[in-house]
Amino acid sequence: MLTHFKNRLVRTLFLTLAIMPALALQAQNFVHVSVLPPYTNRLDDYANTPNKVVVNITINPSTIDNFSGKVFFRGKLKSASGDIEISSRPGYRPAVPVNLPMGAPGMPITYVLPFNEIQTLFDWNNLIYSGISKEGIMQYGMPEELYTFCIETYDYETLALIIPEQCSAAFNVSLLEPPIIISPMNESTLFMNPIQSLLFNWATTPVPNRIPIQYALRMVEMAPGVNAQDALRTNNYPFRLFETTVMGNTFLYTDAQPKLEAGKKYAFAVIAADPEMQSLFRNSGMSEIYTFEMEDFVPPPPSPLPPTVTKKQNAGLLTFIYPKMDIAHTDIHTDLNASSSFLLTWNWQDFLDVQVPKAEEDTLAFKALYQYCQEMGIEQYRLTFKDDSDQTVYFERYL
Repeated sequence: MLTHFKNRLVRTLFLTLAIMPALALQAQNFVHVSVLPPYTNRLDDYANTPNKVVVNITINPSTIDNFSGKVFFRGKLKSASGDIEISSRPGYRPAVPVNLPMGAPGMPITYVLPFNEIQTLFDWNNLIYSGISKEGIMQYGMPEELYTFCIETYDYETLALIIPEQCSAAFNVSLLEPPIIISPMNESTLFMNPIQSLLFNWATTPVPNRIPIQYALRMVEMAPGVNAQDALRTNNYPFRLFETTVMGNTFLYTDAQPKLEAGKKYAFAVIAADPEMQSLFRNSGMSEIYTFEMEDFVPPPPSPLPPTVTKKQNAGLLTFIYPKMDIAHTDIHTDLNASSSFLLTWNWQDFLDVQVPKAEEDTLAFKALYQYCQEMGIEQYRLTFKDDSDQTVYFERYL
């Protein structure tokens, strides 16, 4: 039993030692594939953007019989789900090989695949499609998914596979987000102004390669029973009020645009689009649909005017006139002294209940009035409050 075990162990060690040199040599032949962000859904972006796909090859010529240094590559782009695969057609072999530099015998060679070779791998004419059509990917781009890009390396002369498929790390392809509306707020009520001025503002999504994106602001008047989605997406909708295209993220709606009317409801959206069709957006680039309603402007009541103080020359009276006062009582008399301090408010009914002054603009300090009358030699005074109907209510004090 023990002898049999020792024999198996010796055979295993012998096979391991025999294979190790071959494995070591094979380990010197490898490909490293990197796909750099941003990850768009346009296949052309990966083919036509320098340093977007980086392929580093390391080959030890001594591990390949009769190796001439001439190689070629086949590529494959595949989704993590396995539903989509775009790859070099079977039997593909380019007209011109890639010539690897030959180093010293037994020394590995490291080579970076040139940009033009990357472009060749993505040539539409050299690819086959599974799970998606060529026309679909050209028009709509790659579906949102996790993808990897893989490379196989072949001997150009013998067509032998030198390095099996080596793949990049998985990268996520997603569509760009549509604009996000900031103002006006959704379902808001806006008030009419003599001068029409309404600021539309939205947040934008960073776009790769600094591609200039156009933003269409589209507005419709909401008719009863009409769906806002249908109204904004239908080009011949009869209540289409306004549409304009800008390159930024703001638009000031003024009197130069159609007049908004009180009592009417409006829906609007912002649609992002790449005029060069290099970038695609979710929801066809359309933001959420917002609505707002216009109403007539109701001015707030006028602020109370400060009282006017005059001195009656003929009678030695001080008169405080408060215009537009709502007078609740008449013929109210009270005795004032140097310590009196009362709050005058427009709510006349509460007058006698308040004994503590508020801010200076709302307070009449009778102590100051008392001292003023003494200094001026005024022996009697009357505080008179008048409203629009010329009714009066007053305080009298005889010194």
